[in-house]
Amino acid sequence: MRRAGITLLVAVTAAVIPCGCGAERRFRPLVVGQCLPGNAQVVGEREPQPPVVACSGRHRYEVYATPRLPDAEQWPGQTTVDATAKMLCYERFESGTGHDPATLPDGVEVLTIAPSKSGFTGPRRDRAVECLVAFAEERDGRFIQP
Repeated sequence: MRRAGITLLVAVTAAVIPCGCGAERRFRPLVVGQCLPGNAQVVGEREPQPPVVACSGRHRYEVYATPRLPDAEQWPGQTTVDATAKMLCYERFESGTGHDPATLPDGVEVLTIAPSKSGFTGPRRDRAVECLVAFAEERDGRFIQP
């Protein structure tokens, strides 16, 4: 598998974020084709209601795929989850963006958001992976080609 030209970043996130009252805060998953501004929380704990902006306007992130991890009864470990998430995003890069991953322009990276142990083993059994193109600076217009 060629990985030249792609920098994969992993943001380990929780699908269920506990609040002080013991209840769960639901999150709205990202959807293919959405764009997010530079101030979106995409590293660390997942935002329950991530900001979404028009892709024709200023944005720093574009969602190109949302694959799911294979079902597993037990937590396979963060290293395994992260590696599987990266692989799933890499496999979908060209078909999801219309670009060859080996020839990415400078300042374009791939961001992989994978579930954490608490999300994976929690009541929602989070298996969602979110694959985003991340830009060094906010930009106008889509990078992802239809």
